[in-house]
Amino acid sequence: MSLGETVKALSISVMLSATDVHGKKCEQSVIAYDLSQQGARLDGINETLPPGSRVTLQYKDAIATAQIVWVVASGGTEVCQAGVRLIDPRNCPWRDALADPDNMLRLPDRRKSDRYKLSVGVQLRDEVQGVAMQTNTVDIGIGGFYVETLFPSPVGASLRVLLWLGSARLLANGVVRASCPGVGMGIEFLELSWEDTERLYRFLEASQTRVR
Repeated sequence: MSLGETVKALSISVMLSATDVHGKKCEQSVIAYDLSQQGARLDGINETLPPGSRVTLQYKDAIATAQIVWVVASGGTEVCQAGVRLIDPRNCPWRDALADPDNMLRLPDRRKSDRYKLSVGVQLRDEVQGVAMQTNTVDIGIGGFYVETLFPSPVGASLRVLLWLGSARLLANGVVRASCPGVGMGIEFLELSWEDTERLYRFLEASQTRVR
């Protein structure tokens, strides 16, 4: 595995130092997951952090500066999640953890972000089977989406995803995480870039129709 790859379902505990939206200094331990040499997702943040602001992250003895890309509430609570991008990827504090994932904490599967009850046009293509379908999402979040279909792909199938975000398009890779014949399937985004993650988040926030 290269250091640029994302390590999914694995996490580490890091110390976060930041300034919240009210200008108050905060320092706390948070869980970092979806780790890569470019950034991570942080969970368990007790304060609301402004997107675009800079924070300090410490893992063991390594310290790095990062920028907040997006922030969402975790499951409708006051605890937040945030996506962070390292200012200098060469100074990645969890570089050793990426090279030795066996030492990282494994978390149970859970929904990583708010979902939005929103119908978004989507085209799904199974490159292996050579099959494509065009439909609409039932709900969607920055982690993935759900579509209704009588003939869903099996769990683990890799798909090429094309989403229509208004007049813009978003291309991504996805994997089927839940499949129920006659009902539909849940698809998780794979290695969505920070730019596309931010673009999708802003589009979803504009809808303001979250699934509780």
